[in-house]
Amino acid sequence: MKKVILLATAWAPDYWEFDKEARYPKTTYRDLTGWEELSKNCPLAGLGRYIKQKENDFRNKPFVYLKITGMRYDSNETPFFEFKVIKKADTASEKLTKILPEENKKLFSAITLDCLIKILKEIGEEPPKEWVDLIESVDSPVDWRDYLGKYFLELKSESLSNAEFEDRIANLLTALGFDVTQKGS
Repeated sequence: MKKVILLATAWAPDYWEFDKEARYPKTTYRDLTGWEELSKNCPLAGLGRYIKQKENDFRNKPFVYLKITGMRYDSNETPFFEFKVIKKADTASEKLTKILPEENKKLFSAITLDCLIKILKEIGEEPPKEWVDLIESVDSPVDWRDYLGKYFLELKSESLSNAEFEDRIANLLTALGFDVTQKGS
C-alpha cells in the first residue's frame, strides 16, 4: 500500500517553499507508524501544510507538494524529514486539513495514496505530474524469498556473463548480511 508523508508547521508562512530538513522537536519518530519501512523507501511523496500554532496562523497559505528525500532521527528520537519542493498547490492548507482523517491532522503522519487522492479530488486539486510520477516509482517492498527466488532463477540462465554471475552472487550474499569483497577474474 503506497503512502504519502504529511508534514505540518506554523514556523513561517513560506516554510515549505524552500528545500531543507524539517525538525520536529518535542516529538519522537515513533509517532509515525511504519517509520522504519517508510524511511527505507525514500524518496517518498509528501505534502507540507500550514497550521495555526500559538500566535502563528498560516492556514490560509497553500500547501506544498514535496519530495521527501530522507528521514532520520537523533539520539533523542527527534525526527527529521529532508525534503525538496516540487510545487505549491492552488489550495489553502486549511481546506485540505478540514477533510483529512483525524489521525492525519498531527504534525507528521502517513496517509494512504488512495485516501489522499480522493481528498485532493474533493477539494479540486490536481497534483503535479512530477509528484504523481514519484509515487508511481516507489516499488512495493519485495519479500526476501521472492527476491532470492528471482535471482536464483536468473543465475540458472546461461545468458549471464561471468561478471554478471559474480555480481548476482555478491548481491545475494550481501542481502543475506554477509560482508562480500569481489575479487573479479
